[in-house]
Amino acid sequence: MNVYITYGTEDFLQKIAKHHHLEKILYMVGQDQATLFHETEGETVFKAPHAYDVIDAKGELVQSGFVTLNHIPVKLESRPLFESTLQNKTNISEHQPGFRAIRVLRPKKDEGVYLILTLWESEDSFQDFEESEAFFQPNEDTGSIFSRPAYLTSYHAVTDN
Repeated sequence: MNVYITYGTEDFLQKIAKHHHLEKILYMVGQDQATLFHETEGETVFKAPHAYDVIDAKGELVQSGFVTLNHIPVKLESRPLFESTLQNKTNISEHQPGFRAIRVLRPKKDEGVYLILTLWESEDSFQDFEESEAFFQPNEDTGSIFSRPAYLTSYHAVTDN
């Protein structure tokens, strides 16, 4: 499975999502920008996407709810360690109240950043998970395998009214 992500303004990305409504595209709006998330077995409809391989997927991506993208820059030589550590942690999130879906994404380019997309029923559901012991803190669990600090962005999956 392939995932492609593109970022831009709400109006521009909303037009792309409407035009390709038969594709499996998640349209998300954040505080500073909008994002399209295209999950497919084939090629993307985006012109200049960020490309990823899906290494773990649970749940169904639906066009409503609260979405987080955890951006985790991992050193190339540390990828196997990171992925094995991550597999043990992502299984926990699917048992949390309000959980809908998770996608763990490996960048197709060597210098890329791993992404963990989680979809929740609400922002409150995510905040409850974030405060739990199950929340994955990569800096605490895996040592110095990162090329720079990880960061989290959040969005709301919205319909393209």
